[in-house]
Amino acid sequence: GIVDAMKVWQMCPDGTLAGVYEAEYDIKNKNHIILTVTRCRTLEFLEKNAPERIRTVCHDIDIPMNEKYLTALVPNAEMKPLLLHDKPREKPNETPCIWEIKLRGM
Repeated sequence: GIVDAMKVWQMCPDGTLAGVYEAEYDIKNKNHIILTVTRCRTLEFLEKNAPERIRTVCHDIDIPMNEKYLTALVPNAEMKPLLLHDKPREKPNETPCIWEIKLRGM
C-alpha cells in the first residue's frame, strides 16, 4: 500500500531525509496520504541561485520522476501535486510543496 511505499521512500538517498527534504505525513488511510514537504534544500538553492529553473525541476522533473518511483512500488498508485512552486516563494517559511498520494480511483 501507499503507507508501505512511503516507508521505502524514506530510505532512498534522495528521499525525505532530515535536513534535506523534511516532510510530514497526513495518513488518511493505508492507501491515501497527504505528504507535505516542510523543507526542500533543492528549492532553497534554486530560489537563490537559479530561480528560472524552479519550474523545470519542480514540475517537469519531479512530477514524472516521483510518479515513476511510486508506481515502481505500487503500480496502481497516483501522485498529484496540491502545492508546487514555479517561482521563488514570497516568504522563505512558505511550504515548499504538498502532494496527494493514493490508489487510482480513490
